[in-house]
Amino acid sequence: MELQQIKVFEDSDIEILSKLADEIYHEHYITIITKEQIDYMVDLFLSPQALKQAIEEEGYDYFMYRDGDDYVAFFGIEPARDDAFLSKLYVRKDCRGKGIGAVMMRDIEDYCREKGLSSVWLTCNKYNSGSLAFYDRMGFEVEREQCADIGNGYVMDDYVLRLTFGEADEGGADEGEAVADGASGPKPINFRDKEELARAYEEHADEIERLPRFNIGAIVCPALWGPLHGFWVALLYYPIWVFVDSCIRAAVITPSGLSISLAAIALIATIASSIFLGFTCEPRAYLSKVEKRGIEKYLKNERIWAIVCIVFAIAAIALGTYYNLAVYIPAHT
Repeated sequence: MELQQIKVFEDSDIEILSKLADEIYHEHYITIITKEQIDYMVDLFLSPQALKQAIEEEGYDYFMYRDGDDYVAFFGIEPARDDAFLSKLYVRKDCRGKGIGAVMMRDIEDYCREKGLSSVWLTCNKYNSGSLAFYDRMGFEVEREQCADIGNGYVMDDYVLRLTFGEADEGGADEGEAVADGASGPKPINFRDKEELARAYEEHADEIERLPRFNIGAIVCPALWGPLHGFWVALLYYPIWVFVDSCIRAAVITPSGLSISLAAIALIATIASSIFLGFTCEPRAYLSKVEKRGIEKYLKNERIWAIVCIVFAIAAIALGTYYNLAVYIPAHT
C-alpha cells in the first residue's frame, strides 16, 4: 500500500470526502448510536456544504489518504494558538489494521509541530471502545468527560483526550517512525492488562478473523512465547523437552510398564501444551506487531516463518531420531 495525502480544498475533493465520511460513519457508529442520529450528524458536520464552510470560513484543514485511486481515510483538524483540535480521524473498515491510523498520527504531529503547537486534543464517544484503545496506544490521555447538545434532541457523550508532544529529535527520525519521543509514539499493548487486551481484541477483530488459527512458529520457537505468555514458558520449553527425550530413551533402553507410561504421558502432555500455545499466541503475536506492520505484511511474514519453522522442525526431529536410534541407544544396550 502506497498512501498519498491530499489536502482538501477543491469542490470535487469535498464531494469525495463527504461520500467517504458518510460511508465510514454509517458503518462505524451503527452499533453505538441510532441510524437517525448518524444521518443527522453526517448532514450537520460532513455534508459538502458543512465541509466547505468549515474549510473556507472556520479555519479547518482536511486531509484525505488515497491508495492508487482508492480513498481510504481522512482527518480534519483546527489549529489554535497553542494546540489543535482533531475533529475527525477515520479509516475505512476494509483498510484498518494496515497501519494507516499510525501514519495519520505522524502526519498530524508533523502538522502541529510546523505550526508551533504543543498538543492536540479530540473528543471520542465513551462507548467507542475500538477508537479509545487506538488513541490510548498513540499516547492520548483522558482529560475530562463532556456531553454536548448538538440539537434535534441528540447529544454527543464523549471523553476529551489530549496528546502532548515531547521534545523533537534534533537528528530527525528514521523513515516511518514518529518524530517525537515519549507520549507521542505508539504504546505497546500491555498483555497483562486484561481490559487493555480486551479493547485491542475488539478494535482488531476483523484482522484477527483473517489470521491462521494456529501459529506453527510457536512449536519450535519458544522465544515467541516469552513476550506473549510470560518468559517462564520460554525458559521451561527446553528442559521439558529434554525430560521427555530422557523418558523415551529410558522406555526404549529399559522397557517397563512404568517407563513406557511415563514416556507416553510426558510426550502427549508436552505436545498438547505446545499445540495449545500455538493456538493462543497467534492473535497475540499479531497484536504485538500490528502498529509496525499491518495485516498484509504480517500474513506474508507469517507464511515465510511457517515454512522456515517446518523445515527446521523436520531437520531437528530427523537428526535427534538418528542420534538416539543409531548412536545413543545402541551404546547403552
